[in-house]
Amino acid sequence: MLREIPETRQIRGEPRRRWFNSEFMDLYVWYDTTGNPLGFQLCYGKPNAERALTWFRPDNFSHMRVDHGGPEGSAFGGGTGTPLLVLDGIFEAPATAREFARECRDLPPEIVALVAAKFEEYPLPDS
Repeated sequence: MLREIPETRQIRGEPRRRWFNSEFMDLYVWYDTTGNPLGFQLCYGKPNAERALTWFRPDNFSHMRVDHGGPEGSAFGGGTGTPLLVLDGIFEAPATAREFARECRDLPPEIVALVAAKFEEYPLPDS
């Protein structure tokens, strides 16, 4: 179940952020100075097939794979280090929405609504 990390580190000069964490996903939400969401990043598929859906206003989306730099499956060779976001395939919105629904019961309703709305708005690939 996603739970807020209350002492999330804030970086000077960057928007305020909140972090929610569970065994299966992380959700970061950034806010403007008036308290409205600027964007979010939902990292899901932990621990073995982690992906990141990122949205920033007004309608900027990306979907990436999280490369943890391990010896298996790294785009940049072996070793460990800082996780990197690398290009990934198609975002499976319905499956991710179901996974998020299982994890979001304790989140503020406005955050749940924002993320759910962006699942619906994610641009479909050209046919």
